[in-house]
Amino acid sequence: MTQVMGRKAAFLPAALLSVVLLAGTAFAQSVASDKKDAPGSPAGSPATNSYSTPERVEARIAELHTKLGIVAAQEGHWKNVTDTMRGNAQAMEEVSTAREKSLQTMTVMDDLRSYEVMANMHADGLHKLVAAFGPLYDSMSVEQRAAADKEFQGYRERLANEQ
Repeated sequence: MTQVMGRKAAFLPAALLSVVLLAGTAFAQSVASDKKDAPGSPAGSPATNSYSTPERVEARIAELHTKLGIVAAQEGHWKNVTDTMRGNAQAMEEVSTAREKSLQTMTVMDDLRSYEVMANMHADGLHKLVAAFGPLYDSMSVEQRAAADKEFQGYRERLANEQ
């Protein structure tokens, strides 16, 4: 039992990292905004997905670059992280947009399948992000790691306050 709890606790930072670095995918948007539901959609379904727009992703990338204190020697690792962030956000935005266009005509099975696709994309994106972020994190100084931990903890608190 303790080993299972330890695994769950170890998964939480990776899940949080995904939410933070993906700049809020459709999943984060659906949790954070019950007021933007499309007519006829289930509670929490995104009517618009503003969190993964190119502008939001670029703003988050710039913000993280500054807050994490990325130095010249880390730029190669940072580029891998940002390419992954952009790719994940673009893929989720495309699926979310297609879903939005179909909300009014979806059957319950269509709805479930669309969420299945999004969940699989989210998991795949997380896998890619962990692989890209690991080398960057390994290259960080103690101070940078502390800044990263503080930023991600603060993001979780801000996200909870948006609900």
